[in-house]
Amino acid sequence: MTNTIASDDAERAERLDFASYDAKRALFEDFFEIFERFDKEQLEAFTAAYRKISNALPDGTRQFYKRSGDGGRAAAMMQLGAVIDFIEALLGDGTLTLPLQALLWTLKDLDAGIVGPMAKEKPICRNDHAVFDGHQRGQKKKACGRGCSQNPGSSRYDH
Repeated sequence: MTNTIASDDAERAERLDFASYDAKRALFEDFFEIFERFDKEQLEAFTAAYRKISNALPDGTRQFYKRSGDGGRAAAMMQLGAVIDFIEALLGDGTLTLPLQALLWTLKDLDAGIVGPMAKEKPICRNDHAVFDGHQRGQKKKACGRGCSQNPGSSRYDH
């Protein structure tokens, strides 16, 4: 019986290695097709972005755990910047990562004491479910979809 189990385990391991090999091979083929179309400048940009992300991920994680007093913001900005550069170097035209770029600039603004639209609190009702856009002080009362109505003089909602 032990020989059967060992044989089954070896067979499973062989199948996993084969599947892993095929997946890796497919991935490398995809990358090769992308890199084949790159000119020298694009290859240099990708190489720089790859080095940046390779350093930023462990460095940012280390910085995050040091509890730098900013809640991990600097580490997040470092890693997010590297991810943006990597995606853009590999696939982008400058517009692919616009939401991520906006998030990065929002984090930088917070460091400067500026709370931009992305970082502002989204009004919620007291049942902790999100309300529709447009619920703001001074606007006509609206229901949030769960029976809430605006509490005059507040951006919160009561039931």
